[in-house]
Amino acid sequence: MPLQWPTRNGDDVSVPFSPAAPRRVTVHEVTQNATEGNAVKQIRCILPVVVLIGLLSACGDSGPLTVPEARSASGSHSVAGLLVADGGVVRLCEVLLESFPPQCGGASIEIRGLDLTTVIGLRTEQGVSWTDRPITLTGVIESGVLGVTGGEEP
Repeated sequence: MPLQWPTRNGDDVSVPFSPAAPRRVTVHEVTQNATEGNAVKQIRCILPVVVLIGLLSACGDSGPLTVPEARSASGSHSVAGLLVADGGVVRLCEVLLESFPPQCGGASIEIRGLDLTTVIGLRTEQGVSWTDRPITLTGVIESGVLGVTGGEEP
């Protein structure tokens, strides 16, 4: 049966004690038991925090998909890219080529159901419309096409 008493920081210190064989307790034993007890308490406090952080990072929203990610995705997603509308085909592009008017460069995904009049900062020249800054659109991706269900997100 161990003896227990509180320390200055409020933790209990226990030292093994047997009434059949009383003995003196050294300062080292008290310190060692207090240190081991604090270490266990610290681990008990830190472990749930580490587990919680891991769960939140695994379940958290990682933001919109990039255009290359969206090309292989399916289902409901937000996708960020540069918009180019040319000849009735609207696309989110990974990059803009420096031609004038600009063209899609890199990966792109076709967009359907977007009202171009709602896109902020849309420029039009020579029948081509585009954005100079990335925009984020939300919708359902099926067969490599993003069907927009909401407008542009800020």
